[in-house]
Amino acid sequence: MYVIEGGKTREHSTFNAIKFLENKIDLEDIVLIHDGARPFVNKDIIEKNIENAKMFGATVTAISSENTIAVVENDFILSVPKRDSIFIIQTPQTFKYKVLKDSFFKFSNRLDNFTDDGSVVLASGYKVSITEGNKKNIKITTVEDLHLMGVDEIVGG
Repeated sequence: MYVIEGGKTREHSTFNAIKFLENKIDLEDIVLIHDGARPFVNKDIIEKNIENAKMFGATVTAISSENTIAVVENDFILSVPKRDSIFIIQTPQTFKYKVLKDSFFKFSNRLDNFTDDGSVVLASGYKVSITEGNKKNIKITTVEDLHLMGVDEIVGG
């Protein structure tokens, strides 16, 4: 087991892992990247991710949006995309190593422009498939998220 030092952003952390894996795994091997802030991922989502990455080369976990989403500029709505084309991206995000490596090396000097691994791969010209996630695979980033999970009180700190 190895612990790879994180970077200044999520994408820099992923890039550190990609560089570490160079010459340690084959280009067709599957790399699954998961966000530690999503502790409720299940075995089914992981297995589907691996299956889809083998088939398509790149996949991200996603759930369809139940909310209306608007594109806004200067506090005014520019457009409202059709809800059936809007998905909320989760992790894991899973790729053939070659796809991940090619993509991250291509954009190594511009990783700050991306918010997730799938967007780097997509910008590199690869197609990225969707693997169905679920609502329980929540990302815990705020105190409100902890309360939604049933945490009544945060002690200390």
